[in-house]
Amino acid sequence: MTDAKPQGSASPANSKRGVYVRIVFGTLLQVAIMSLAILFATKPSFTAESSALPQEQSSSKLTWSKLSDQKPNVIVFSPDFERDRLALFGTSNKDPEHGLWRSTDGGETWVKSSEGIPETKEIDVYDIEFSPNFTQDQTVFASVNKQKITMKEAPGALFRSTDAGQTWQEVVMSGFPSMGIRPMQDLVSFAISPDFAQDGTLFAVVGGQGVYRSTDQGSTWKAVLAENANEVSIAPGTSSDRLVAVASANSGMLLSTDGGESWSPSSQGLEGIRGFKRVLFSADFPQDKTILAMTPTDGIFISRDAGASWENVGRTPENTQMLLLAATPHFATDGTLAYALRDATIFLSRDLGQTWEHTNSASILGGQIQALALSPDYTISQILYSVSVFNGFYRYLPVEAGSGAAVTATAVSVKATLTAEAVPTSLAQQEQKRSEAVAETGCITYTIAPAMTVGILLRLGMRRRAMRERDEE
Repeated sequence: MTDAKPQGSASPANSKRGVYVRIVFGTLLQVAIMSLAILFATKPSFTAESSALPQEQSSSKLTWSKLSDQKPNVIVFSPDFERDRLALFGTSNKDPEHGLWRSTDGGETWVKSSEGIPETKEIDVYDIEFSPNFTQDQTVFASVNKQKITMKEAPGALFRSTDAGQTWQEVVMSGFPSMGIRPMQDLVSFAISPDFAQDGTLFAVVGGQGVYRSTDQGSTWKAVLAENANEVSIAPGTSSDRLVAVASANSGMLLSTDGGESWSPSSQGLEGIRGFKRVLFSADFPQDKTILAMTPTDGIFISRDAGASWENVGRTPENTQMLLLAATPHFATDGTLAYALRDATIFLSRDLGQTWEHTNSASILGGQIQALALSPDYTISQILYSVSVFNGFYRYLPVEAGSGAAVTATAVSVKATLTAEAVPTSLAQQEQKRSEAVAETGCITYTIAPAMTVGILLRLGMRRRAMRERDEE
């Protein structure tokens, strides 16, 4: 007669299954904890692959190379770039990893740097400006548009960083008109006074409102020009005339010599010209008195007498429009300018517009260009940045294949690979998987590394086999 099992006791098979379930659950829990730790410890980043040869280019040169699928609206460089190698860019909310990005090695590697800017707001970055006293105060401002807001929240916002763009705090602003219950404070372009440390002055083009001025570091604002404008710029250097320039849509190039109290058109050489999109002062303006201006239909104009007269130095081909203009800070001396047409054709000048060279950009970048920037050390680095609405972030670096510069570019890529291999295997594999996903989809993703998953399954299989062997014995 078989003895009855005590009520509530488990069979050996059930007991073993329970042990197996606990092992599986415990292992998976460990994996989940490790994955979450990696996820929260890792900032989205990417490295420039300088040695990649883009398609449809001559094999004799390394020219356009893709940096990432990110699509910056604006790219800016530190006033002390040659020493600190600091650059920032801001994207639109259409990017999977929208926000602000930071590089401290001259643009070779980029890390997302939006701490303090709520991710849920899905921001578009309008403009980024460094304090003229940046080397001392480490201050940067960024103006943005928030896509997801509350009923009473203003879509426009201004953020300030006092640690060179690592973290940000929103500036509470007032003085703007309201539409319904929301203040209209989209700062589509802004400029910082060269005496900012003393006078706290900023000027801004406010979308649909005109030009405003703040004298308390961006907290309160007052309208100074009721004009449909596209960009505002302030002459560098301390100057008694406090020259401010506005690129207006309807009234041409407007200048103020009293800090925004009054405005007058700068017309000699600009007769009948309207629709200005850009105005740029030379970094050496106190000495050279040079200003650049651009309009889509009439091209690039230069003034060498602080805006008293202008000369056309770059006109677009017939039936085309100029979309963007870029210049080095010392363009009046080094002569470096670049412009992009609406069809993604980009031209470069090294002699202040006397001659222009084709960069063969249209077939590679494709479609419309939304950002264009020249590295401040262009005379040494020869780097031009451009952003394609469709294809992403690119760098133009004309280098002869086989030259020392080409070898250096290749070495940068190899060094990045070796650094990755020095990381513990599981982390390196996960980073490789994440990078591949970014390259394929443009999205930053985080996954459990394949090698880790295989190892877990092998471990579980070995434990299960051992249990079966014990059962058979």
